[in-house]
Amino acid sequence: MQAPEHSNRLIKSSSPYLRQHAHNPVDWYPWGPEALAEAKAQNKAILLSIGYSACHWCHVMAHESFEDPDIAALMNRHFINIKVDREERPDLDALYMEALQRLTGSGGWPMTLFLAPSGEPFFGGTYFPSKRRGQIPAFSEILASVAQAWQEQRTAALDVGRQVKASLNAREDGTENLENNFAEVLRDARLNLQKQVDQSEGGFGYAPKFPQPCALDFMLQQGILREGSATANFYRQTLALTLTKMARGGINDQVGGGFHRYSTDRSWLVPHFEKMLYDNALLASTYLHAWQVFGTWEYRQIVERTLDFLLNELRSDQGGFYSALDADSEGQEGKFYTWTFEELEQILGEGEAEAFSKAFGASPSGNFHEIGQPWNILHQVVEFAEPENWQAALQKLYTIRSTRVAPHRDEKIIAEWNGFALQTLAEAAFVLNNDRYLQAAISCAGFLEEQLLTRDAQGNLRAFRTLPAADSKPIGGFLEDFASLGLGFLALHQSTLEVHYLNLAEDLALSILALFGDPNAPGFFQTASDAERLIARRKEVMDNVIPSGNVMAHQLLLRLGKIVDRPEWQTLAQSWLLSLGSKPADYPASFGEALQLMQEVLSSGIELTVVGDLHADSLQKSMDIFRQYYFPGLIFMAHMKGETPSINLCAAGTCYPPQTTVEGLKVLLDKIVPTLKST
Repeated sequence: MQAPEHSNRLIKSSSPYLRQHAHNPVDWYPWGPEALAEAKAQNKAILLSIGYSACHWCHVMAHESFEDPDIAALMNRHFINIKVDREERPDLDALYMEALQRLTGSGGWPMTLFLAPSGEPFFGGTYFPSKRRGQIPAFSEILASVAQAWQEQRTAALDVGRQVKASLNAREDGTENLENNFAEVLRDARLNLQKQVDQSEGGFGYAPKFPQPCALDFMLQQGILREGSATANFYRQTLALTLTKMARGGINDQVGGGFHRYSTDRSWLVPHFEKMLYDNALLASTYLHAWQVFGTWEYRQIVERTLDFLLNELRSDQGGFYSALDADSEGQEGKFYTWTFEELEQILGEGEAEAFSKAFGASPSGNFHEIGQPWNILHQVVEFAEPENWQAALQKLYTIRSTRVAPHRDEKIIAEWNGFALQTLAEAAFVLNNDRYLQAAISCAGFLEEQLLTRDAQGNLRAFRTLPAADSKPIGGFLEDFASLGLGFLALHQSTLEVHYLNLAEDLALSILALFGDPNAPGFFQTASDAERLIARRKEVMDNVIPSGNVMAHQLLLRLGKIVDRPEWQTLAQSWLLSLGSKPADYPASFGEALQLMQEVLSSGIELTVVGDLHADSLQKSMDIFRQYYFPGLIFMAHMKGETPSINLCAAGTCYPPQTTVEGLKVLLDKIVPTLKST
């Protein structure tokens, strides 16, 4: 192979995304003291580029601009150029994304920002084309204009940077809900979220459409707890519509399982084709709960196909889970996942291909023309009567597809996202009584404990790198890493009742309190007290496509507080929810997880204590009953050996007599389930 013409500092990075740019003619730096010191020494502005390895438009900008010698020369002449992997540094990503939104009113990736040497941003955008497109200037024009402004209007640029920094550091705490009227907040949130629902195609808004599992989970919770009300009926119908449309749409890989990141259209047909660990772990959980509630075989099938995708394509040999699969292969987005009609005929035979194409919306004219031919994105256009419909044909396509050039796999293992996977696998193992998922959860937990929960001066880590590099220093964990792992270990404890996993969850909760707390206000900072100081220390409170670090931390404290008898932890969670004021009601799609937590506080939930030998026949049969129910916020207490096998239930503030028989438990559940309904 011919040696690359260029190499830069990123060649020594262990981040797959940074290494993708290691042979650009751009003189890239990774974020760190060297780059910041060089900017100050040369008095140059910083060009900060933030993206991730599976980002399609990041690749486009790289090919168009960062690989262009002329554009690279402009960048090198006028700026100190820094590349950041947003998945390794969520603190930088969140901070500068908020700054970009304050500067321009919007954001996205690739993120392109220009900073003063002190790190204060004064201009930015997202993707810039290499050539002018109508009113959109070429990237080279942007570079020239910013360089000129830095030389001739530096005072104005610095003033903008200082204003952005001040706004980032301003307190934005909500008006505290002093009346503790969570019922009113939940009512307003239900009504406002209802207005955002697409009643024709499901989901929220129009296009592009993200699945938003946090908001979907809130709808499911409310549909259960308010069963019989008009709002609950609306939510249940809309949720069923959304989950069915996504399951049958092109956003779901009909051949190999797993969801793509989002849909570019209203009807869930054409996705951005990257597959992320977090999307699939969270959506598998949503479908699992929906299967418990609706009993729809299609939802259970989606759970199994999605988890099988994680185990088959994202799982490392050591038990952890890799981050993502790219959208592109052979330089084209979606090529790996799409089919021409002629290919279907060749693989399936003319007769079967015709029937298959009618079922999966394929045609000679295609429905995806981004890569030069009439390609087809497979999607279900008819309702299948049985789970096994078309499985043989899909397996044939999967076998053929496996011979294609596969999308790049980002093989860093991120603590937060593995916490999502651990939580879902542990819960699915219990609900589906599936030993494969249980063993995968135990293996994942062992890997995370060994590789990311360190006991040295470094503390817990953000990511495990499969490609170590000499100058890539370990990155300490952020709030979302500690909280997600804590919830994952807690879920595994509740599936196994092994006290070791409970102890790990409790250790993580204690670390959160020690490292991320704010002595002056409710809530936790995203960065630890001993982490690198940036231009602002932020608190993440709103969900994105994944839950915020704060809501996960307070979920952990609330639930653990009940198990280990720490009422002060429960009080912290309530205080944080109060501090949000009316924001969850005003922006329910961005506070789905906080609204669920608010409901947990309001309705007390259900607590289950297993007493005696867990393997006793009566307890196993009782567990089979519980697998049929979805109780949001359900708490399992550790069992005690040597006692008469029984199940103790507390619900809505009332504890009931121990149940030692399956029949008694059924009678009790029939009695208490109606009392769990919200008023």
